[in-house]
Amino acid sequence: MVNFLNISLKKRRRKKDSSIPSEPIRKQKIENILVEDFMRDFVFPFDNPEQLAQSILSGLAKHFEILQGIFLEVDETEEVNALRYLGGYACAARNVEDYVFQLGEGLPGQVAVDRKLLNLNSIPEGYLSVRTGLGEAKPNSLIIFPIQFGDKLWGVIELASFHSFREEDETFFIHLSNEIGGHLEKLDLNFQDQ
Repeated sequence: MVNFLNISLKKRRRKKDSSIPSEPIRKQKIENILVEDFMRDFVFPFDNPEQLAQSILSGLAKHFEILQGIFLEVDETEEVNALRYLGGYACAARNVEDYVFQLGEGLPGQVAVDRKLLNLNSIPEGYLSVRTGLGEAKPNSLIIFPIQFGDKLWGVIELASFHSFREEDETFFIHLSNEIGGHLEKLDLNFQDQ
């Protein structure tokens, strides 16, 4: 989706239209439009966190050719905060309790502590495989990013794909993280008001 918009903008640039903003400004506007569209289509219709997680993962799968994904939420009910399963996309049929990470544990736990996106383009053999009715294969890349709004960490999303995630994808996920975090905060405030 971003490539199509970039090609269109490059054609416009060749016309030497002085009204076209500089590259960083134009790129930022494109990313904001895409995030706004994604939020409208896959986030705003939901006020249930589980449905919201499922919709986000399905939307990301559709737009970024995601093979598997998981949304882990911060669970503050324990003495020590942990990441727990909120939703999954094409995940192996495992017990939901298997998807629990202490902060700092494993890659999702470390991303939660660091609060920085992690993009891996070389997944070790045997780490992860994607199964279909026709076969099984290893994804080529994995991206994990925190969901946060302001200083509050809401969770972590982990996505696997056969293609490498580009810098534009990383930027999109960072912007999306903040928007999802803001939406989760609104849901939390609405829940507390009830």
